[in-house]
Amino acid sequence: MGVPTEHMFGVDYLPPNKITELDIAKYRREYFIPDSVRMRIPTPTKSLSKPKDGEVVFFTDVLLQGVRLPLQPAVQKILAMIGYAPGQFNPNFWVALMGVVTAFGMAGQGEPSYEQFSHLYSVTRSKTADHGGWVQANCLRGAERGHFVSKLKQPVATRAEIRQIDQVRLRVPAVERVYPQLLFTANLIKAQLANPAESKRAAEKKRLSESSKRRLMMGLQG
Repeated sequence: MGVPTEHMFGVDYLPPNKITELDIAKYRREYFIPDSVRMRIPTPTKSLSKPKDGEVVFFTDVLLQGVRLPLQPAVQKILAMIGYAPGQFNPNFWVALMGVVTAFGMAGQGEPSYEQFSHLYSVTRSKTADHGGWVQANCLRGAERGHFVSKLKQPVATRAEIRQIDQVRLRVPAVERVYPQLLFTANLIKAQLANPAESKRAAEKKRLSESSKRRLMMGLQG
């Protein structure tokens, strides 16, 4: 995502894009996106709420939520009826939509219609003041009928657990919580995550490596 010159929707307030052309190629391979689907990275000053004619904004995270390119027929039909741009929908919308489409397919009931999706979810613009809001799907009568697509809730740490986290922060300062230093053999052994014998093996390996280096240098000098 870019840093737009003017803001219209929530997508324009997201952090700058970090995806590279190599990432695009990786997504194409991993998700079998055909060459007929052209993908490009927005320029740094591109306003995502105003794509070029014939282009739409997609976030790579939606691939994790079941969306595929080109869009599945059921997804195309429902999005066309809703009328919002793909880049305006928040992640929970995609979870709900793809969950319904997937459940219908698993049950051998074909593709859900827009009317069926609307029977389960209402689609509205977010009322929160988050820079234009997102389009979201809200479960209808979930308390009575149960949520059609349920999501695991993020667990909440207790006060005691949070205090324990703070103790870890004090005892292992930030300068030591750096990869790969944090995961050196000595630390793994100290945390009882590795066999103490590994320390001796690592030392022997280092000694042999240094010995080989010295022999190589002697050979070059000779």
